[in-house]
Amino acid sequence: MSSDYRIIATKRLQVSPATETYQEIYTVSPGKRLRLTKIEVFFPSGTLSELQVRILQGWVGIAPTKGVLVGDNIKYEIEVDTTYGSQSKVKAYLKNTNATSSRDCVITLIGEES
Repeated sequence: MSSDYRIIATKRLQVSPATETYQEIYTVSPGKRLRLTKIEVFFPSGTLSELQVRILQGWVGIAPTKGVLVGDNIKYEIEVDTTYGSQSKVKAYLKNTNATSSRDCVITLIGEES
């Protein structure tokens, strides 16, 4: 039996009004490596493109590589091929540009940990 298996980590992230933050989505298991192959970002209806999202490896953007994702009732499916080492954290940069209302999104990571 292979020690590789498919990881599907899904997290709903909510950002307070007029806030910029970094939030952890997933931590690689000790002694393992995560090969990330796909990232999905869903912006629910009512987000009004006021939430900016970027998935990071360290401080480098991997989804998207430049700029940020925004949307309203849209799901992005981004193919990636990147590896995170043991106990590395997959993080998201999020910025809510609305001054009065919280905004949220759902991020799903798909890959293999071995």
